Amino acid sequence: MLATDGVFSMDGDLAPLPGLLALAQRFDAKPASGEIFVFTPNGDLRKLPEGASLLDFAFDIHTSLGSTCVGGKVNNRTVSIREQLHNGDIVEILTQKNQTPKSDWLNFVVTGKARTHIRHALKQQRRSESISLGERLLNKVLNGFDSALDKIPAERVQAMLTEYRQETIEDLLEDIGLGNRMAYVVARRLLAESGESTPSSDGPLAIRGTEGLVLSYAKCCTPIPGDPIVGHLSAGKGMVVHLDSCKNIADI
Repeated sequence: MLATDGVFSMDGDLAPLPGLLALAQRFDAKPASGEIFVFTPNGDLRKLPEGASLLDFAFDIHTSLGSTCVGGKVNNRTVSIREQLHNGDIVEILTQKNQTPKSDWLNFVVTGKARTHIRHALKQQRRSESISLGERLLNKVLNGFDSALDKIPAERVQAMLTEYRQETIEDLLEDIGLGNRMAYVVARRLLAESGESTPSSDGPLAIRGTEGLVLSYAKCCTPIPGDPIVGHLSAGKGMVVHLDSCKNIADI
């Protein structure tokens, strides 16, 4: 695979081997089985189902090619990843390192290999995003207590994972990022068991009368159970809860 200007190609410029075009012409007739036969620039024959796209071809060669595919050439003509292939086509794949699978790819790929890998990659992307969000949320709360996740003793983190029946810290952070656990509650449990001074609470913060509403807790005053509170509705955030003595509530 050659690299040119950040774009990767199976063999650089398309240069069919002698006799390859003549060989390709032998496949003009559409196979009765509902399959097509296409060629790599090296002359390798690949079998694909009818309706297969250039992206299907890329995944058929190798999942790393499919995942980073940005387009290609069919019979020396530049095409998009959506290009439908035909019997006898000579296909070249172009890739970029920063390309990643997209959800809309599932709208046009037809092979099981392509669909399976795209779904797996999207699932991993969502997990990575959830872990990153969960870590930011947890550290934001911990910072309010002059702490951080990397300052919590490893044995305490492991005890929390056991308590929550999680195998890794990433699993716990993913749960926080997905909204299955409140960062505030996890942070206080971590700090309390680590000897930090913080109010204790064994359950999620619930407010009677807010059933069905999206709740968020103001970071400016960080209310905890037992505090006198006041809430206001905010577009995109639902009910935002403050201490009733919070100076910011006067500006709303």
